[in-house]
Amino acid sequence: MSTILITGANGGIGFELSKQYLQKGWRVIATCRNLDNAKELMLLKGDLVIETLEMQSLGQINQLAQKYASDSIDILFINAGINHQMGALALDTEVDRWQEYFSTNTIGPFQMAIQFAPMVANSNKKIIVAMGSMAGSMSNEMKGSYLYRSSKAALHVVMKNLAKELHDKGIITLVMHPGRVKGPITPNNPLPVYDSVKGMINLIDHADEKMNGCFLNYLGEPMPW
Repeated sequence: MSTILITGANGGIGFELSKQYLQKGWRVIATCRNLDNAKELMLLKGDLVIETLEMQSLGQINQLAQKYASDSIDILFINAGINHQMGALALDTEVDRWQEYFSTNTIGPFQMAIQFAPMVANSNKKIIVAMGSMAGSMSNEMKGSYLYRSSKAALHVVMKNLAKELHDKGIITLVMHPGRVKGPITPNNPLPVYDSVKGMINLIDHADEKMNGCFLNYLGEPMPW
């Protein structure tokens, strides 16, 4: 049985990823910050394991990696992230939270990739996916969102660099943009989360070495760094 580990699985894209992979018959290890917010996740049917994980805690990441050290994890999907100040301009930016954003959106994902790389390398598919964003693209001329945009831009650099290093282990490393997904904080976006996730899964199913180190959207189209 194939296994995927998904961070930030209690809602939105992470929840839908868990749901669709369970429907495909996969074993899903789903992480969330607080189990009290994972009641809907707990109702999903299939081979599901739910773990508590705070992405800001390197200690928790290391402990989780130790727990699954002898496992084979086909796909590590690093989805968890925060964005509490969408669109905030410079004078409204909560500068004292910058470390929180980098810890969650950049450093935590880096540590997840490093700690779980041996388990991914020991699997059949050998894929690591990090959830990127066009908000972190240097070509995006939108204003504001300094905390989120800078942390996602840093994530892009980290994962592109890791793709070169982890390729020696046979691992394909991708950064993915989910599209303009409709959700609680983006109710006017046009893309249903189901369609976004279905597209990403289809792309992952057909991933090959040519995709290593690429930034792609849910349709497989290249995105500007």
